[in-house]
Amino acid sequence: MTSIMAMDAGVSGNRVVGATDAHFDALPINPDTLEVDPGGMILTPEHIHVALRQLAGVSSEFTGQFGIQENAINLFG
Repeated sequence: MTSIMAMDAGVSGNRVVGATDAHFDALPINPDTLEVDPGGMILTPEHIHVALRQLAGVSSEFTGQFGIQENAINLFG
């Protein structure tokens, strides 16, 4: 579990992505809506790294060189 605060012209504000249960275990989210979804996926640090690289304009050809295998999720749009 972690937190991130992102500020940039391309970042939508005033929202929270993800949630935890009473034991602070991550709840799955829908990767398209970013809403809590029991049939969804668990958001990982890898997803955040891929999204930050996209936001920064890092070419996707470099992503594979650093062992991150997660699909891109639009966390900041």
